[in-house]
Amino acid sequence: MRNYVIVLMLLIFTIFTYCDELIVDIEGNYEYTSIQAAVTAAEDGDEIIVHPGTYYENVDLMGKQLELKSLFAVTGERHYISETIINGNETGSCIYSLDGGDVSLIIIGFTLTGGSGTEYLTTGIYYGGGLYLQDNDAELFSCIIENNIKLDCGGGIALCHESNLEISDTIIRNNTASWFGGGIFFFNGVNNIIFDSDNRCSIYNNYSTQGADIYSRYEGGNQTVYLDTVTVADYEGYYILQTLETPPGFSMEGLTIDYENVWLESVDADLYVSPEGDDANSGSSWDDPLKSITWAIQKIKVNPDDPHTIFLEDGIYSEALTGEIMPFQVKDCTSIVGQSDETTIIEGDLNEDTSFFVMRYGDNSFCISNLRFRNSNARLYPRPAFMNSITTRETYLGECEFHNIILENNDNPHCVMSLQALGDVVMDNVQFINNGFDNPPTVLKIELYDDSVQHTVYLNNIVSINNNTGKIIIIGFPYIRSDAYISNFVSSDNYCYNDGSTGFQNYYSLLGLGDGINCYLINSTLANNTADMDVPVSAAVQTGYYCNLNVINSIIYNNEVDYAINSLNTFTGYEVNVHHSLIENGDNGINSILPYSYDLETNLDCDPIFSGDEDHPLSLHEYSPCIDAGTTVMPEGFTLPETDAAGNPRIMGSGIDMGAYEYNPFGNPVTETELVTSKLQYYPNPVRINEGRGAV
Repeated sequence: MRNYVIVLMLLIFTIFTYCDELIVDIEGNYEYTSIQAAVTAAEDGDEIIVHPGTYYENVDLMGKQLELKSLFAVTGERHYISETIINGNETGSCIYSLDGGDVSLIIIGFTLTGGSGTEYLTTGIYYGGGLYLQDNDAELFSCIIENNIKLDCGGGIALCHESNLEISDTIIRNNTASWFGGGIFFFNGVNNIIFDSDNRCSIYNNYSTQGADIYSRYEGGNQTVYLDTVTVADYEGYYILQTLETPPGFSMEGLTIDYENVWLESVDADLYVSPEGDDANSGSSWDDPLKSITWAIQKIKVNPDDPHTIFLEDGIYSEALTGEIMPFQVKDCTSIVGQSDETTIIEGDLNEDTSFFVMRYGDNSFCISNLRFRNSNARLYPRPAFMNSITTRETYLGECEFHNIILENNDNPHCVMSLQALGDVVMDNVQFINNGFDNPPTVLKIELYDDSVQHTVYLNNIVSINNNTGKIIIIGFPYIRSDAYISNFVSSDNYCYNDGSTGFQNYYSLLGLGDGINCYLINSTLANNTADMDVPVSAAVQTGYYCNLNVINSIIYNNEVDYAINSLNTFTGYEVNVHHSLIENGDNGINSILPYSYDLETNLDCDPIFSGDEDHPLSLHEYSPCIDAGTTVMPEGFTLPETDAAGNPRIMGSGIDMGAYEYNPFGNPVTETELVTSKLQYYPNPVRINEGRGAV
């Protein structure tokens, strides 16, 4: 009965208010057949009564003070809510009002669906699929806002500037925003939303990379959200997210959620997904798998005491084939594991504005492994959620791990993988292949955001081949000097150019090191890359301020650059140290403002003589001078990997080789029957070995 109190009050208000009544009927029985035509004709204070039907419109309320009502507001019959539909037809917001000042709108009894948002100023960023208010106030009663998609912020509702909203008896569900707030987006302290505590709203089963149901930016407000139904009981972070401007960037201060029911019971167990599955299944085993990764992520519970895994069966997962809503928002304490990086495929279909996933909130860890990500695509600007294929944000506090991953044929404008990290980063066997055709994305950018704790980056078996740039960037903080161990890194056949950037991010560096990084480049090969450069100094490896660079057992050769290594550091106490490596042009291949260390006894300056093998062209030929020319003395904190970049034993013969590949006289991979294992042992690490050419 309490829902009808609202209607009665509105009817009484209408009786004693002098206004014109404009009637809209899609069947043509009254003066107007479109809502927009009635709005255009109306004046402040008028009522617009809309008869049932589906109106494919993007209704601009034009900053007028109007009452927009379905027949529900006149009769109290609830079926009119679902029968009176404003469908945005994916061409804009269903309803929007801009710059109305103190004008207040009243909207009663509609279903708002199919909206794709209104562009904010001229940014190219779209807000508010169902309802968008910019400098406007509104009262929203007894509506259903659902299935609004293909926008950036506020899939259901978005408030911008000094807009305020009273909302009652409204359901916000099944909406999607690629960036912020699948259900609703607002600024807590700039916008004020009054949620009716008696005739409560429900917000559930919405999707976004940041705040699936609710996203707010904390601006000093004190907002209570009274809801009948939320998606799950443990809503913080994934479903409801409030951010701060400074790290750690997440806080529920001033945001209270008061709910009575949950829509979904989270599954506190592993889940199984197959392209042949069904989202109506339990997902509890391979015998009863779910169909979509999207639904598995929505269902699985975050449990720090017992972290869970979403297992993916071989096959292709995409919007078209399995109903995925991408980019996914990945959950803390959750791993996503495929069966093989060759055959478990997450497909972007090269649709405009596609990317794969974002990790925004958590303080434990997550892991992605055994997957192939291909064919994500985006315009150059300005859709932020699609700038990278894979993203972690600076508000994620935990460790992130990637194992056995292939990223190929992705054309995002910024990065293929962008990791803004407050914890350690671990990557093993990650391949970047053929990325960038219309765009020149950096293949990997790691930014360590913690300015108080020294974190570690472990990159092993990283392959960058035939990318349009193919660059890796690692950025730290001055004086913190986080460690970056890069081993078995292969970079070849990448095309690079300069876009006007300077310093360590200069767009011809295969490896760019930012402030405060201790980098150890170990057993890596950077060779046969091409470039079109017109810059003061180009280099295969660029180092910024406060950086140490140690190059060990590595090959840097034939990269069409001014220098193999260029150090921009001007602060004493930081150094470049190269030993047991092949550097094109020897010590003349190094450019440094400060003195550097180049070991003439152990370094080489000659042709490394690659094999040109079809699968591993940068592997060593039997006549290569790099065979047995390395050292097994490794830096503290680093353990020599057991295998090389081809997966063969790291040490074969009488010593360790230079480069990412150990010389292998057998086939690839080496079989147990072929391999005569070297008697060379390297445990404990570090060790010193006196045999083998160049070994120490």
